[in-house]
This record gives sequence, C-alpha cells and structure tokens, in this order.
Amino acid sequence: MAMELAVVGLTYITLLVTAYVIVTYTQDERNAPILTKAYQNAYSILAFNFLIVIALIELPHLTLNQHITSYLLLMSKLISVLTLAGTIFLLTRYK
Repeated sequence: MAMELAVVGLTYITLLVTAYVIVTYTQDERNAPILTKAYQNAYSILAFNFLIVIALIELPHLTLNQHITSYLLLMSKLISVLTLAGTIFLLTRYK
C-alpha cells in the first residue's frame, strides 16, 4: 500500500512541477534558457542517482530486496523533480 501512495505522490508532484514549467514558459519566452538549464540539472542528477542505485544493487555485500530498490528509484525521481522545480524557481526569481 505504501508503494502505491508513493507513486501517486510522485505523480502529483510531477504534475505540479510540469504545470509550473508551462506557466513559467508562457509568461515570458525569455525564460527558455532557464528551463533548458533546469532540465539539464534535473537530468544529470537523475542519471547520477540511478548510477548510485545500480551500484548499490551490484555490491555483493548488500542485500537489497525488490521493495527497497523500488523506493530508491522513486526517491531518485523525486529528487530530480524537486531539483527541477527548485532550479526553475530560483533562476526565474533572480533573473
């Protein structure tokens, strides 16, 4: 049950951030470089987090079951989405 709630929560946060991106872009077309930089930051953090999760899975002395691995992947995506939202907010605020 907790996994389903985590997926629903992550989907909700992703939709909120996507709506914030759309509103930011439609307010001013000059925000396009800011959005590009924010997406680059979010994707690089997501890739780094996935590499950490893969390394944790492959380590022989750690035993990770399927639930822990799923939570780690969800948290990686959550950190990426929060980075995207934070970067867009800060860069548009201090533009």
